[in-house]
This record gives sequence, structure tokens and C-alpha cells, in this order.
Amino acid sequence: MEHDAMKQLMKSLIVALAIVVALPVFAAGQGTLTFDESKAQVSTGDVFDLNVRVAPNGEPLDTVRAIITFDPNVLSATDASLIGAFNRVAPGNGINNTAGWVSLGGFTLDGPITSSGAFARVSFRAKAQGETTVAI
Repeated sequence: MEHDAMKQLMKSLIVALAIVVALPVFAAGQGTLTFDESKAQVSTGDVFDLNVRVAPNGEPLDTVRAIITFDPNVLSATDASLIGAFNRVAPGNGINNTAGWVSLGGFTLDGPITSSGAFARVSFRAKAQGETTVAI
């Protein structure tokens, strides 16, 4: 009986996710990519979104690529899409839930972007209990 109670308690614990923010953009210049959230708490099985923002930091940008890494034992990426000014899909985008990465690149034909704004939205499903880091 005590073993069943412990199993139920373990199933109901919350998954805590610590998110790393403010790391370099994978494009020429001084730009940075950050997540809107620095932490998220979700339950096992929940799907949640992380929005990625780009800050050119004075450098005009026309192309951005983010490589987002995560622990595939704890999370799985379910979707990744461009939002904002970099709305054209660059080659090489994909999700790899075995290795734990999302590669998302976008560009604009509307001229260089010099102001901060939204870049992408990545959806994850919490697969297991634990604490993990999602990094750009």
C-alpha cells in the first residue's frame, strides 16, 4: 500500500524547467536571442510554448538562426514556427527529439531589421518528471 502511495505521489509532482536566456544569435553581428520566459513549471504530459525574441543590438539583421537544445529524456519538441519579421523559412530547419535539438532559421526580404522583436515559437511536451535546461 505504501508503495502505491509513493508511485501516485511521484506521478503528481511538477516538472520544473529552468530556461537559459540571452545567448548569441547564430548570425553575423552583435544580436542576441532570448526566451520570453526564464522559467516554466509544467506537469508531466503538458504542452507549453517558449517564444524566442531577437535583439539586433545596433546591428542590422536580415537572417537569424537559432539552435535550441534540450534533454530529450525530459522534453520533446512538438512544433517550431517563425513569428515576427523574419517570416521566411531558411533551409535546414528541423526538430530532432532523439538528439534533443531544434534548428530554426528565418530571413526577411523587407530590408534589414534593427529593432527587437519576436522570432520564433517552439512547443514542447513534458515527458518526464525532473528539472532540465532549454538553451539557445
